[in-house]
Amino acid sequence: MVVVSGLLPIGSFEAWGWRVPFLLAAPLGLVGFYLRLTLDETPLFRHVVALAEGHILREVLRTHWRACLRGLAAVVALSVSFNTCFVFLPNHLISEGDASPGKALGCAILGLVVAGVTAPPAGRLSDGVGRRRVLVVSMTAVTLLAAPGFLLASVDSLTLLVLANCALGVVMCAAAVGTLAVA
Repeated sequence: MVVVSGLLPIGSFEAWGWRVPFLLAAPLGLVGFYLRLTLDETPLFRHVVALAEGHILREVLRTHWRACLRGLAAVVALSVSFNTCFVFLPNHLISEGDASPGKALGCAILGLVVAGVTAPPAGRLSDGVGRRRVLVVSMTAVTLLAAPGFLLASVDSLTLLVLANCALGVVMCAAAVGTLAVA
C-alpha cells in the first residue's frame, strides 16, 4: 500500500490505486484456498472433532461463560485499539491532516514492525510476571497513550509521528500477548 501510494499521484491512488495491493494479493489467497481444500486434517484434530460430537460449544459456554466474556472483552479492547491506532489514525492524517499517504502508512507499518519485534520480550515478561498483569498494564497504557499519541501524530513532524506509532506499537503488542494468552 505504501509503495503504491508513493508511486501514484494522490488523486489516482484515491480513485483506483488503493485496489492494486489487494489485486496483487489475490493469487496468495487462491493458493491458501487451494491448500485448505487439498490438505488433510491431522489425526489429533480428527480425533478431537469426533469426541466433541457438536456439543462442545454449548458445554464451554455453559460451564466457562465468565472466562468467555473476559476473553471477548480483551479481544474487543485490543481490536478497537488496533483499528483506532493503525487504521483510523493514518486515514485521519491523510484526509484531515497534511500527511501524505506514504508518510502516514509508512509510520503505521513501522509501528507494527516495532510491535512484532516487541512480541518476544513481551511474551517473556508475561511468563515471568503473569499474563493478566501484562494485559492490564498494557491496556491501561494504551488508554493513557491514545490521546497524547494522536496529538503527537497530528503535529506535522515525521519524528513525532514515528514516536507515536512506535510507542503505541509497543503497548499494543504487550496487550496482544496478554490477550492471546489470557487464562
